[in-house]
Amino acid sequence: RIHHYSVSEVSKCLRNSFCNLFYSFIQNNKFPPNIFAVIKFIIFQN
Repeated sequence: RIHHYSVSEVSKCLRNSFCNLFYSFIQNNKFPPNIFAVIKFIIFQN
């Protein structure tokens, strides 16, 4: 039987993964903890 994850479970998992990646990204790149600057950087990189 396939387990059907609820939307909230999936989004929570994705959010946690994203936050972990985000945090390590900031740590590795020695960014100031300015979320908006980092988001802007990520958006304009792509």
